Amino acid sequence: MDKIYSRIAKWSIIIFIIELVLSSTILAAPQKVYFAGFAFLSDSADIGHEYPFSKKISQIKNGTPLDKVLRQKLENISNPNIDLIIKALGEYKSSDALSLALVLDWEDVCIEELAPDLFKTVLNLHGQILVFDFDSMQIIATFPFGVRVNDASKSSPGNGHIQRLFERLYFEHIGNVNFLDEFITRLQQIKIKEAYNHRLKVTEVVIGDKSYRYMPAKAKNNPNAYKAFVAQQFSSFLSANQGVAVLPYSVENEQKDNIAKGQAIMGKMALCFDNATVLNLTVPEEDIPIKITVRGFKKVKMDENHTGASWAYGSFIRFTVLDPLGEPVVNAKFKNAAVKIIPASQTKVTIQSDWSAFEESLLSLFNQLTQQISKRSSSWISKKTKDKNVKKQLKSLEEVLKKI
Repeated sequence: MDKIYSRIAKWSIIIFIIELVLSSTILAAPQKVYFAGFAFLSDSADIGHEYPFSKKISQIKNGTPLDKVLRQKLENISNPNIDLIIKALGEYKSSDALSLALVLDWEDVCIEELAPDLFKTVLNLHGQILVFDFDSMQIIATFPFGVRVNDASKSSPGNGHIQRLFERLYFEHIGNVNFLDEFITRLQQIKIKEAYNHRLKVTEVVIGDKSYRYMPAKAKNNPNAYKAFVAQQFSSFLSANQGVAVLPYSVENEQKDNIAKGQAIMGKMALCFDNATVLNLTVPEEDIPIKITVRGFKKVKMDENHTGASWAYGSFIRFTVLDPLGEPVVNAKFKNAAVKIIPASQTKVTIQSDWSAFEESLLSLFNQLTQQISKRSSSWISKKTKDKNVKKQLKSLEEVLKKI
């Protein structure tokens, strides 16, 4: 009888192991996703104004077509979590899988005169890996990313020169940076689900009064655009550094003329693909809201000699997060300083020059802060904030993010 019980127990263990393996195999099955193509976050009528250089690139006929290059890069994608199906443009409309698009949501150029014969050009391209359900026209998740590169020239660059720089950013490299390669790199890191337990989103950006002193007219005259920039950049760093999906930033109850680039309007997102197909997607409600308050900026001279001067460009924020029950998880102030050397030959320091340094300071803070959610270095925390219990708050936030 003991032998019979022993055999039964043995076979029970074997059956349990087999079931466990089968269960793990099922759970580990990659998510089937159709690639929908390259799109602009915009109504078709506004693309030329919002994305003038990328629009020309997307319409290249005799050169290297954007869609062709993009699909060639996707053929070598390696992500065990995704079964990516690449078909001809427009053949992704299927009820048996989700759809995925590369969506451009921000294009920007900034030119800074460093000396009479030296000009610095900063190019920004920001996008989203956007996953959506074609049947319900609802966004499932987005994984934002972006690139920011510098170029130097002896004279102020014209549109032709800038167009060439963007072409290099798409099809070649600028300082080892390529926008499409960045998309591929991010795509190989993400994990897509048909549904998420919780939804994360930057819901509010507040610009403090002390921020406006150093703002150029472009930012002052269109604060919604700057809010979108802050939300996009923070979302990008959070998504990349913590491996989480986020929802796109949106503006509620604003006049259309005042809506900034890269924002969903009143819970809707208009996507215009490079084959002129237009989709209007619904942005679902979030249950983990994030609020970023840009409290202000401060510029302080650190040292000076005959070669030039070093300046510290400080950025100050408040970071607030609520959990799905509406309870505060993080509510703390943080600061960061970026040091910039201004050579003696640069006789004119423009508002735009200062603003570029403040942006670098702020973006560096976003990157460091989103890394510290899981790292939680006591040394870093003591330097960046005077608030109490920040380490505990960041640990609590990490636990919330794990449940997404």
